[in-house]
Amino acid sequence: MVHQCPQCSYRSTGPKIQLTNHINAKHVVEAERPYQCQRCTRGFAQRAHLEKHMARVHDEVMERRTKAICVGYQIEVALNVQPRTKKTRARQSYYTRHPTITSSQINNKEHEYLPGLYLKTHDIHYDAAKHFIVLRKYPMGIIEGELSALAPPALYP
Repeated sequence: MVHQCPQCSYRSTGPKIQLTNHINAKHVVEAERPYQCQRCTRGFAQRAHLEKHMARVHDEVMERRTKAICVGYQIEVALNVQPRTKKTRARQSYYTRHPTITSSQINNKEHEYLPGLYLKTHDIHYDAAKHFIVLRKYPMGIIEGELSALAPPALYP
């Protein structure tokens, strides 16, 4: 199977994570990449790159993580930009009904926007990059039973 980047001519026959890493590295702004340095403003597409950064720049060795960090997404639909595809239109409609979504809900396939199609984090980032939505991310805490949610940021700072 060939995986095609929706934003450029990149193609890969490798695992889908290769395409996800490409999108995060080349098309997602650094502040929104999945692995953020807590000591400076750098963001990385892969954890290994964050670990290398921490060792080289901050002289710190990161502990191996066994628990997942949950991220919350606060979404506002941009009504001035209309998507062309059925799937993207369906996601835009879904966001109107579900303006707050968490990464753990996405991982647990709790957001079915069309029959048999579940929301993925790269869908949210793609929709934000194409200006179909306005996206705000906020940390939720460590997943181990209950989440300690921080208050979501205001949509309009």
